[in-house]
Amino acid sequence: MKIKVLIVEDEILIAMDIKNTIEKLGHEVTATVTNCDDALKSIQRKLPDLLFVDINLGKNKKDGIDTVLEIRKTNNIPVVYISAFNDKETIQRAAETYPLNYLVKPYKRDNIKAALIISIYKLKQKKFKNKNDFLHLGYDYYYDQQNERLYYKEELIQIGSQEKILLSLLIEAKGNIVSKDTILYNVWKENYVSQSSVRTLVYRLRNKLNHQLIETIPYHGFRLITTN
Repeated sequence: MKIKVLIVEDEILIAMDIKNTIEKLGHEVTATVTNCDDALKSIQRKLPDLLFVDINLGKNKKDGIDTVLEIRKTNNIPVVYISAFNDKETIQRAAETYPLNYLVKPYKRDNIKAALIISIYKLKQKKFKNKNDFLHLGYDYYYDQQNERLYYKEELIQIGSQEKILLSLLIEAKGNIVSKDTILYNVWKENYVSQSSVRTLVYRLRNKLNHQLIETIPYHGFRLITTN
């Protein structure tokens, strides 16, 4: 299982060492960044399967845990923390984000290798074993409604919180039209956004599904076309 990893580390030499270790194991590093803002931008360009995040990001306003919480607002990406801190308060904050692993500096390259191998194993365990337990959307796409997870065949597809709301609305409509106003209210609540935001959200979700599964009904809204 080859995965994509984003590294958030403000010490360049350490970031490069982690990158080299990950790549030697045959995996892809989408980027190495030093702060929260750059991490969010990187994820918009290319969605990783896993985060390696240093908790102490120097003088940045947001530390590694804050960064993960910001990322989780739109993408529930698993994380491995790396930190020189092993105090109870820091570990408790980190634990509340359910990391796959927590490495304490100084570490050895073998620690990175072990953390990566264990993380990949845990990611594999998230795959479903029985397709009959989930809703078949069509074209080998399945949705675990209880845990809000989208799969293509047996591969987990990362979708953001807004995309989950949209997909749930389409599923609950059972083939009926979901209006743009309904999407606006459920996704953004009282916050004002234009209807172009709805089109952008639908476009993002379509890119993660077979595009034929979501039909646009001009002047009315959208509906899910299942192939069951």
